[in-house]
Amino acid sequence: MSEEEKKQLSAKLSKQTKQMLDEQAEEHGLTRTQYLERLIEGTLPNRLEERMDAIRIDILAEIEKLREEIKK
Repeated sequence: MSEEEKKQLSAKLSKQTKQMLDEQAEEHGLTRTQYLERLIEGTLPNRLEERMDAIRIDILAEIEKLREEIKK
């Protein structure tokens, strides 16, 4: 995987993670920081792992698409 591909995937993952955290925080009426603090403390349900798994699957699909485009 090229450095450019890595940068693109990293940026996408970062954006998706922030968006996911913001959505979860909003559901609880918290800021992202407050949500993360409470999640770490164990005072919130942890659906983060499920959503991260879904994002990983999406990223793997994106990697495959990029590889196919590069081959063409």
